[in-house]
Amino acid sequence: MYFTKNVIKFCSFVDSVDAEAAPCNYAAFHRVLVNGLRGIRSGVLDILQAIGPDQIDHERFDAGLVEQQAARAQIDSAFSKILDPIF
Repeated sequence: MYFTKNVIKFCSFVDSVDAEAAPCNYAAFHRVLVNGLRGIRSGVLDILQAIGPDQIDHERFDAGLVEQQAARAQIDSAFSKILDPIF
């Protein structure tokens, strides 16, 4: 129950960040951030769907982990460039 509540709140958070209009100087950063958050959300949902009552779909579970790792790397890269004038 606790985990499910957190997933629901995270999904709402992603939607709220996506709905915010970013200032033009941060539009590129905002796009990367939102895409990364969507990737994390998608990975979490894949992991949840991989867990069944009697078994785990290990391939789907692992794919969800990989998707989350890639999304986090994307977000980390965006934050490392946030002050770059051309970003």
